[in-house]
Amino acid sequence: MFTEWDVTMADIADTLTEIASQGVQEVKDAEPSTEDKLIHGIDMALPLLRFFKNGNRNLKAIMDSDVPKTVC
Repeated sequence: MFTEWDVTMADIADTLTEIASQGVQEVKDAEPSTEDKLIHGIDMALPLLRFFKNGNRNLKAIMDSDVPKTVC
């Protein structure tokens, strides 16, 4: 049986996932910059690797906030 707390935590996780996933397609579609290629090599040309290494603006904003400390 799930408690009200469990349901609330699941709702928060769903909301964070929705926010973090916004803009993923734009990151995947973006061409790597010349600077990225020079710094990270040709592997940065792979969109999912670029996303894995750099994230997107929403993931960066979440990581720079108090959310990770609060949720854990």
